[in-house]
Amino acid sequence: MKRSSIHVFLLVIAGMAFFLPSQTRAYCHGPTDQLVVEGDNATFSCDCFFHYMLLQSATQWVYQIFPEQPVVISSDDDDVVNEQFADKFSVESSGSTKYLHIINVSTVDSGQYFCRISPQYPDAYYNSYKARLSVSREAGNHTSLRLRSPLRCDDISPGKDKHRAGDQVILTCTPPVDSEGMVRAISWSLPGDSVFGGTLYLSPHQHHSYTVTRILQNEDNCKRFRCEASPLDMFENSDDARCAVVPLKIPVSISPEFSYTPVGGQAEFSCSTKGETTSSRFVWRKLHRDTKERSEINGTEGRFQVDASGKTLTISPVLAEDDGTKIVCQVWYEMDCRKPSSWSTLKVLGLETTPSQRGTEATPSDDWQPLQSPGVGMQDVVGAAIGCFLAGVVITSLVALAVWRKYQKKRASPTPRNAATPDPKKVVRYTYTRGVEMDSPANDDSMVYENMDTGPVQVEDDVYEIPNAKR
Repeated sequence: MKRSSIHVFLLVIAGMAFFLPSQTRAYCHGPTDQLVVEGDNATFSCDCFFHYMLLQSATQWVYQIFPEQPVVISSDDDDVVNEQFADKFSVESSGSTKYLHIINVSTVDSGQYFCRISPQYPDAYYNSYKARLSVSREAGNHTSLRLRSPLRCDDISPGKDKHRAGDQVILTCTPPVDSEGMVRAISWSLPGDSVFGGTLYLSPHQHHSYTVTRILQNEDNCKRFRCEASPLDMFENSDDARCAVVPLKIPVSISPEFSYTPVGGQAEFSCSTKGETTSSRFVWRKLHRDTKERSEINGTEGRFQVDASGKTLTISPVLAEDDGTKIVCQVWYEMDCRKPSSWSTLKVLGLETTPSQRGTEATPSDDWQPLQSPGVGMQDVVGAAIGCFLAGVVITSLVALAVWRKYQKKRASPTPRNAATPDPKKVVRYTYTRGVEMDSPANDDSMVYENMDTGPVQVEDDVYEIPNAKR
């Protein structure tokens, strides 16, 4: 009896284990990707198996164009096609294999096709592999794939319209929504840059963006990064997608900051930038102090000359009217983006003119001496250091003297610590008796009552000691 009960129990456990749900109890073989020409026929096959306890299931054919929602072509196991697909689509069954036939294929039929196992309870299904149907059209001897939209290139830098060198930007290249199964690879490249680049190879059923991260360099200012997909002949418009990096904040410097030049002398200014490229262009301007007139310096004639590189400006000869003039250097980049600039001031030396005389040429005075550019020299630094050191020594000495005098004064005044302490041998002791008795040193009995006030003393304790009593 016990043995038969054990056998029944084991059979129940085995049956439950067999009917429990498992991922290995649902699978599909197929369909596979297909590339056909307009007007041809296409057939997909799908062999699915599903087992979940005692539940039955139905196999459906589904069509989807990313990112739209899937649409069911056939809704049950009777191989009945929904009305919107009845003209060109048909479903056929052979054993556990389901076939989907499409006649007279056109480009609008391109998309994803897959099988769906739908059990007899809501919101539960199993999808097969999603096969891609790619439709091409013939044009003479050349066949190209038709895409509904081109590649898209984005610079993902939210909330930031200006960058500095060292900032991180994310560049994303996204294939068209109807290119799944057709785009084989997406590449990023930057002409002339051996560091940046890369290629993402896609499986036929994959569809996702290719994202790269770049730490911006000075040379990246206003450049365009290129994204391309292969094979190239599948695009009606073969132009590459390009991402433009926003203008970088690249400083421009001009030297000297102040130019001190005598009348009749020569002033020279140099302009530089870290973000210089082959397409960079240097532009010089001047702003007069009195008239506030701003004008561009062409640098090809007159007193203002610019060298071939555009980075150096020479003014010769310097006139009195040039005093206080601001010299501005501006750098232009490709794509007509941000134009950073810097400026310097021209000071004319040896002038003894009034404001009404400005604008006329002046000559240096007889006692003219070259003036030095304002600033802090080495002698000034050394003098300041010595002065600070001497001031510190004096302050430290005064503080030490004050502390020493205070200590001496405190030591000279009596304190409870250095006051005379009573001698225990010279203590007058009064007892509560008829008279007053006093203990005196044993070696001197003749001085017992000398120098001591007599009279009765009232005490409450049995013994009361008075220190420092006169003896």
